[in-house]
Amino acid sequence: MHDTAELRVPELQIAHDVETWHPDIEILVRYRVPFICFDRSASAVHVSPGANALLVRTHQRSAMLSALSGAALEAFLASEQPEQTPAPRVTHRVNDPSDGSSWDIHVVRTRHDWSIAIAVRDDVRAALPEPRQRARLTQRELEVAALVVEGARSKRVAEALDISVHTARRHTEVLFRKFGVHTRVELTRAVLGEYSTLQHAGAA
Repeated sequence: MHDTAELRVPELQIAHDVETWHPDIEILVRYRVPFICFDRSASAVHVSPGANALLVRTHQRSAMLSALSGAALEAFLASEQPEQTPAPRVTHRVNDPSDGSSWDIHVVRTRHDWSIAIAVRDDVRAALPEPRQRARLTQRELEVAALVVEGARSKRVAEALDISVHTARRHTEVLFRKFGVHTRVELTRAVLGEYSTLQHAGAA
């Protein structure tokens, strides 16, 4: 039996405006995927209700939070290194000994221009609803998707298509929603699975 005081420890915070931070988070909230956000000091600044419930159930909650915090700090450090090749979306993974699952961690820059590390419980990803009929993509969305598949971030997409960075981000968010995904890696897999010639769309 867990002491109810465990639910009120300082690191388990809920940010009510969390959906405005980043499109990844907006989708995680929509599909109720358990996740935790860490700031640059590796302090938890948001713990979703689902993640809180998982942490409370484990007998090693403190150790799990410590492991996630440490991995978040490592992810921040890795994100600041000069990149010779595109970095993978998920940079760190922490195993949960309580049930054999794991948490994937990646760093993003929010709409408020500060960086956060997002730890996502990966065993629930397979439970995300798969759209049976995906909406058709507009020509512009095809162009954005082609660039995302090539590894382009929002700034490069904006430069390549002569649009603003904000518009590039909005197109990417629409693609996330249409394909029912929440990371660029998953989006790449989804669009390549559905549009085998997509990599050439941008050059058309």
